[in-house]
Amino acid sequence: MMRFRLATLSLVLFTGLVLWATPGNAQFYGNAQQNSASLQASQGEPQNVLIILDASDSMNERMGHQTKMEAAKQVVLKTIRSLPPNVNVGLRVYGHKTGNLGMIYTPFGGFTTGGEACRQSELKVPISANNRAQIATQIMDINAVGKTPITYSLTEAIRRDFSGVRGKKTIILISDGRETCAANPCDVAVDMVRAGIDIKINTVGFGTHDKFADNQLRCVALSTKGKFYSTNTMAELERSLQDTMQVQTNINAKILPGP
Repeated sequence: MMRFRLATLSLVLFTGLVLWATPGNAQFYGNAQQNSASLQASQGEPQNVLIILDASDSMNERMGHQTKMEAAKQVVLKTIRSLPPNVNVGLRVYGHKTGNLGMIYTPFGGFTTGGEACRQSELKVPISANNRAQIATQIMDINAVGKTPITYSLTEAIRRDFSGVRGKKTIILISDGRETCAANPCDVAVDMVRAGIDIKINTVGFGTHDKFADNQLRCVALSTKGKFYSTNTMAELERSLQDTMQVQTNINAKILPGP
């Protein structure tokens, strides 16, 4: 009789555990389950995504019936709205303001622009959850007027925007051209990896039509085991952003230790 009661009790406990572990009782559900390939936060490791958006003057170029800037805004908003609510998102913008230009001599000959215009990068919305409406408000007020300080933007993102942020970290950089200041964004990516900073950078070239710019963006992505996308239409941009939200990428890149 005692053995029968123990067996019954064990069966009840086992059944309860099975029922507790069913998908209906999972901590995260809804959109996160429906789009299982999207970035999803686990119980101990949140997912953090920082979108860096190009607002340089060249984004005023027309792409079909609208400008690149207008198309990029629409696609970014649509993408972040499709993310599970437990994914933390932030928005940084560069080139949205003008500034004084300084002329900096380069060691390889010639001059390039620098100064205040090359520091026009701003964290519009810090990385957090439940901030989609705030991002939408901020992004609609952005005007494309300035230079393309990609390197400075990445440096600020790494040093400041992700400071104290726990969990997996991903940057999605959208640019329609090359760095226009006296710096190389690929150097920042390589130095970051060598320093042991674990931030994946996915880059999206949007209507670049510039092999040098594409190579620059590709180097930034591959250095951090991220992905590079070359897009020339609004539809391609949307597909690339949806894909870049994937957790796993099978990119093999190796950075050798510095001297």
